[in-house]
Amino acid sequence: MCIRDRLASIEIRVQANSNRREVVVGQDGVIRVYVTEAPVDGHANKAVIKLLAKHIGVPRNAIDIERGVRSRDKVVTVTGVGKGEVQAKLMR
Repeated sequence: MCIRDRLASIEIRVQANSNRREVVVGQDGVIRVYVTEAPVDGHANKAVIKLLAKHIGVPRNAIDIERGVRSRDKVVTVTGVGKGEVQAKLMR
């Protein structure tokens, strides 16, 4: 199996300072991640990584924010699982 088969890159939209912590896949296919932390000093990004790791079932160090560290729209890379598997786990 090629290493690229086990690397998923997904686009997400983050809502920081929310009153909830959850991952929602909308009818439009957009993955929205709600976290209660403020987007200050990387706290919201750390919360996003922790929440995604929990939902996908991978360690936190398997998730990396590839683009959008300072934006609500991000591209996140997940190592160790394929894109289809990531999408299936987030839709649960």
